[in-house]
Amino acid sequence: MVKRVFSDYEQASAILIGLATILLGTVFFTNRGDLTSAILALSAIGSFIAAIFILTFSKGDALDPQIASLLSVQGTVTIATLCADLGIQGKGCVIPGVARSGSSQLIHHIPVANYRPFTHISDTAFLMGEGACGVTMVPAGEPLRSLLEHEYGLTIPTSEQDLFSAIKDICSDVLEIADDVTVTKASETVVVDLYNYHLIDGCRTVRAVSPKCCTVYPCPVCSLMACILAQGLGRPVVFENVVVNQKKGNLQLIYAFLP
Repeated sequence: MVKRVFSDYEQASAILIGLATILLGTVFFTNRGDLTSAILALSAIGSFIAAIFILTFSKGDALDPQIASLLSVQGTVTIATLCADLGIQGKGCVIPGVARSGSSQLIHHIPVANYRPFTHISDTAFLMGEGACGVTMVPAGEPLRSLLEHEYGLTIPTSEQDLFSAIKDICSDVLEIADDVTVTKASETVVVDLYNYHLIDGCRTVRAVSPKCCTVYPCPVCSLMACILAQGLGRPVVFENVVVNQKKGNLQLIYAFLP
């Protein structure tokens, strides 16, 4: 049997109801019938009504962050493991505007070694030719990006500053996955810092297997930001590094632009 974890709202309501019970019990057992008893009775009623309001109008968490963080872990680890077994050692990158089946789309490419530009790929997952070899697939963050675009009206800007602001708004206000977000750029590198990242348990689980998993085929959240950067600026983006602060629960994502 799974032990149910009560939310803060439920715990606060239980405390108020318990307080109301204690106050009413005091009035009943003392049976003084004076002004003090009347005040205690009114306080008990007020506490009980407040508890009902909290339970009625509070919004519970749809999914526990720890559970949500583990949903994509095995997919990330499995793909990274398969690439390692195939001898593919390069870092993953998101490439915009690559033609496949007559259309242009975002592609997640994992090169055998160093990235080499290419313009067209076949429908197979293995890329060979034009000097570029490796594995290609749909980015893990593409379904999330598509959902935000079609259901939440996301419009990806083409200027850097607007693009960075969009990433901050998506992470902190729309997805609510971090308490604060900063996006900075230095030369050809973009650094995204997520403070008190709510899905940090998934990062810890992946990195317990190998930190390289995060730069080969990262989780949907890390991939989403690469998709936004690649689509907005029209440039390939590589997952340069991922830094996890275990103590503070912060996550730092480092992306680099490719030629």
